[in-house]
Amino acid sequence: MTQESAYNDEESFELNLGRYFRIILLQSKMVFAITLAGFIIGISNYLLTPKTYQISSLLQIHSPNQSFDPRQSFNLDFFNAPETNLSNLVTLYSSRSNILDLIMGLNLNLKFVNPDDREFLDIKTFLFKKDENYIQQIFYLNIQNNSFNLLDDKKNILIEGVNGEYKENDHFKIQLNFPNLSSEKLIELNYRNPSNLYNSYKNKIKIDNLGGNRNYWSQEGLIEISLITNDTFEGKSIVNLANEIFIKDNIKVETEKARASMLFIDSQLESLEEVLNLRKLELKDFKQENKSLNVNLEVQSIIKTISDIEREINLVDLEISQAEMNFTKDNPLYLNLKTQKEALELQKNSIEQKIKKLPIAQQEYVDLFTNLEVSEQLYSELINRRLNFSLMEASSIGNIRVVDQAFVKNLVGPRMFSVILLSVFAFALSILIAIFRGIFFIKISNPAELKDAAINDKILGVIPHIENLDKPAEENISLQQSIETLILNIETIFSATPNTEQIDSCKKIVISSPTPQNGKSLVSRHIAEGMSSIGNKVLLIDADLKRGGQHNFFNKESIDKDDFLNISLDKIENLKVKNNFYLMPRLKKLKNTFEHLYSDQFLEKIKELETFFDYMIIDTAPVLSVSDTGLLMTFSDMNILNVRHQINKISEISQTKKIIEQIGRDFDGIIYNDYSKPKGFYGYYDLYGDYSYKYYAEKYLYDDYYHKKDDY
Repeated sequence: MTQESAYNDEESFELNLGRYFRIILLQSKMVFAITLAGFIIGISNYLLTPKTYQISSLLQIHSPNQSFDPRQSFNLDFFNAPETNLSNLVTLYSSRSNILDLIMGLNLNLKFVNPDDREFLDIKTFLFKKDENYIQQIFYLNIQNNSFNLLDDKKNILIEGVNGEYKENDHFKIQLNFPNLSSEKLIELNYRNPSNLYNSYKNKIKIDNLGGNRNYWSQEGLIEISLITNDTFEGKSIVNLANEIFIKDNIKVETEKARASMLFIDSQLESLEEVLNLRKLELKDFKQENKSLNVNLEVQSIIKTISDIEREINLVDLEISQAEMNFTKDNPLYLNLKTQKEALELQKNSIEQKIKKLPIAQQEYVDLFTNLEVSEQLYSELINRRLNFSLMEASSIGNIRVVDQAFVKNLVGPRMFSVILLSVFAFALSILIAIFRGIFFIKISNPAELKDAAINDKILGVIPHIENLDKPAEENISLQQSIETLILNIETIFSATPNTEQIDSCKKIVISSPTPQNGKSLVSRHIAEGMSSIGNKVLLIDADLKRGGQHNFFNKESIDKDDFLNISLDKIENLKVKNNFYLMPRLKKLKNTFEHLYSDQFLEKIKELETFFDYMIIDTAPVLSVSDTGLLMTFSDMNILNVRHQINKISEISQTKKIIEQIGRDFDGIIYNDYSKPKGFYGYYDLYGDYSYKYYAEKYLYDDYYHKKDDY
C-alpha cells in the first residue's frame, strides 16, 4: 500500500511539472517578451545611467607614546576603551560644524545654472551673510574685462570687485578668479543655504571603524572614509578636504588641551618652588646645628624608600583629583586609584614604624631629607611634563594621520552584472506570471490539459470547430463522425452497467457546462438527433429555465407551466419534431425554477414520459450560474460535462466538478467542444499539443471501436 501511495505521489509530481512546463510553453511569447523587456531596461540603465564610483581614504588614529608606569602620571583622557574613542572620533568627523565647513570650503552649496560656467570661474570665497531662514537665492555674476558685479534676482548690484581680489561688505564675502574678457558675460548662480545641505552630505560620507589595538590603555585604530559619487574629481576633493578639516580640528583640540595643562602645571610649579626652597633651608639649618650626626646606610635606605613612596602617593593624589572631575565615585578607575593609594599608605606606615625606633635626631633628619627629596622629584616631574606639553603645542601634529589620500576604490554602478541579474529576474517573474495565468486565467486549448490538471474524467468525444452552424450535421462529415463516436461512447458506458433493468429502461442523460456560451445546447441537440436517427425514441428537454433556446432551432414556442402539466402520452405528438425525436421546450414565466424542478409534479411527469422514451437528453443551465443543474443530476443516469475550447478555464472546470461532488454525484465523461489547433506557439502543438490531441482523439474516438487510427 505504501509503495502504491509513493508511486501515485511521484506520478502526481511529474504530472504537475509537466503541466507547468506546458503552461510556460503555451505562453512562450509572453515569457520571451517580459525577459526581453527586462534585458532592454537593464542595458538601457547600464548605458544611460551615469557611472558612480566609491571614493575612499584611510586614516590612522594613534595615542601619544606613554609607558604603563605606576610612578608616572596617567593621562585620564585615554582611560576609555579604543572602540569608544574611535566611535567618538567618527561622530566628531561628521559633526555639523565640520560638514558646514566642508560645504563652504568647496562651495558645494553653489550651483551653476549652466554647468559649463563652472570651468570658466574659479570661486575662492563666496559667503552670503544672512540668517538661517532662507532656502536658496538666485544671483547673477556680470563679468567684463578684469572686474565683476554681483547682482540679485532683480539685477540690483550687491557688491563689486576685481579678478583675484577679496571683497567684503555687510552681506557678502567674495573672491573670484576668472580670465580677462573683452565682452560681457552673465553667469546665473543658485545659492543654497548650507544648513539645508548638512543632512545630505552627512549621509553621503560613510565612516567605518576598521578596529584597532585592543590594549586597554591605548586608543589606536583605523577608520575608512568613503563617498559614492559620479564626479570622481569632486568626490576626492570632498574627502580630502573633510580629512583636512577633521585633522586641523583635532590638532586644535590637542593644542588647547596642552595649553590648558601647561597653565595648570605652571600654577603648581609656582607654589611647589616656594615649598622646595623652604625645605632646602630647613635641612641646611638642621645640618649646621647637628654636625656630629652620624647617618649610616640603614638610615639612607629608609630615606630612599620613604621618598619613593611619598612621591608615588603625591602622583596618585594628583590623578585622583583629576579623576574626581571626570568620573563618578563608583567608577572602576577611580576606585582603582583609591586602592592604590591605600596600599602605598600601608607601605608608608610600615616604614614610619621603623623610623620611630631611630634616635630623635635621626628621625628629624629623615623627615627633613624625605620632604626635600619628594619635593625635588615632584618639581622635576612637573618640569618634564610641562616640557612635553610645550612640545605637543609647538609640534601641531595631533594623533591622526592620513594613510591614504582619497582615491577611486571601485565602480559602484551600473555594472554589466546588473543587466544579467535584471534579465534573470525578468525571466523568473515571467515564469511565475505564466504559471499563475495558466492556472487561473488561461483558457483551455487542448484536451491533454485536463489530465495535466488532474481532471481524469473520461473524454467521451472531441467536437471540431464548425464554421457554419446553420449547415446540417449530415453535410458536415467531421461533426457527424464526432457525434457518432460520442454516441457510441455513451452507449458503451450504459451497456457496461450490470443493472439489466437500467439497460431496458429510459436512460436520462444530463448535459451541462461550467459557464454560458460553451455550446452544450448544440451538443445536446446533435446527440439527441443522432440517437433518434438510429431508431431510439429521444426526448430533448430544455431544462435551462433561465436562458434556454432549443425551441428556436425547431421553430417551436416555449411553454408555460399549464402547458407542461397538460403534457401526456396521449398528446405526446405535440412534442414531436421529426421521426423518433421529441422536444420539451423551456418553461417560461416561472417564479422559482428550483422549486419547479424539485416539485412532485415535475418528477411525476418525468416518470410518466420515461415509459415512452428510450433516452431523455436534458440540456441544463451552466453549473456555475444556477443550482438547478445539481438537482437534475440527482436523478439522472449519466452526467456529461461539456467544455469549450478557448472559452473555459481549468479553474472553472475544477470548480464545477467540486460543486457536483458536494451533492454526491460526479461526471461520467467530458465532451471537448469546438476544438481547433492554435497557431503561432513556437512549435508547442507540434511538440506536444497536436500529439496529445491525436492521442485523445484516436484513443477515445476510434481505437476502442474501430481498432484502427483514422485521420481526423
